Amino acid sequence: MIIRNEIMAMFDSRVLDEYIEKEIRYFRALYGDNLEQSDEELKTSFELWISHAKEYGIVNEVEVERYLNLCLLEETMLEDPKGVWINNILAWTGDSEEQKMDNLEHFFERL
Repeated sequence: MIIRNEIMAMFDSRVLDEYIEKEIRYFRALYGDNLEQSDEELKTSFELWISHAKEYGIVNEVEVERYLNLCLLEETMLEDPKGVWINNILAWTGDSEEQKMDNLEHFFERL
């Protein structure tokens, strides 16, 4: 059983790496020269942001991509006092992933 868990962990890591590479290509195409970070910097940031999204149940690829986009656009979004509001929005248990992301986008539209 331990070997199986290790194989699954390697598989999950590889899938995550491939997903992050796909997202880097997507955001490079979307933002072009406005995206100043290197691929390695983006990979590190995306790993952190995806981990954060997962803590709040945001795991659907479409919703994770929306979350990554907000993180890129709002670099200080996890700093106080915005961070407190964002955590409250994401922690709301009655909302679907899509509703959480809709609420988060509406929050930033009002700033």
